[in-house]
Amino acid sequence: MKIGVFGSSSVSPLSEAWTHAYIFGRLAGSRNYEIICGGYGGIMEAVSKGAREEGGIVTGVCTEALKRNPNPYLSKIIWMKTYPQRLAKLIEISDVCVFFDGGIGTFTELFLVLTLKTRSIDKSKPCIVIGREMEGKVRKVLEIINEEPYGIDFFSSPHEAIEFIEKLR
Repeated sequence: MKIGVFGSSSVSPLSEAWTHAYIFGRLAGSRNYEIICGGYGGIMEAVSKGAREEGGIVTGVCTEALKRNPNPYLSKIIWMKTYPQRLAKLIEISDVCVFFDGGIGTFTELFLVLTLKTRSIDKSKPCIVIGREMEGKVRKVLEIINEEPYGIDFFSSPHEAIEFIEKLR
């Protein structure tokens, strides 16, 4: 199973979101799930590091448009020409999409996945949010735009999320 992981590229290793992503990476890697991520820092680096420490495979989907260096924990890199192509590829090759705390980029990714689900374009792809802070942000935005949290499964810990993913096999 390929798990797409999305989240802030600028979270600190001292943050709860970074720790949750690292633990999630370890749990996924120990179960031989492949991590698919944007390939850069923050949440992406945390999940990559955790997965690789457990012998997991991590694919980074990167773009030269961001003018950044990929994180050192990637097993392989898929280079895309543009940022929108990168985003489409991340979602396309992921069987499950997991979201950690983030800002406008993470919300763009989350709402694209939700749009695909609500338009019956890719209804079967599970969408998971990990962390109470991100859950609160998502619920607040959905309330503002008068939408229900349709198609999102919320978990407070990476352990709960992995247990849920295990049942999807």
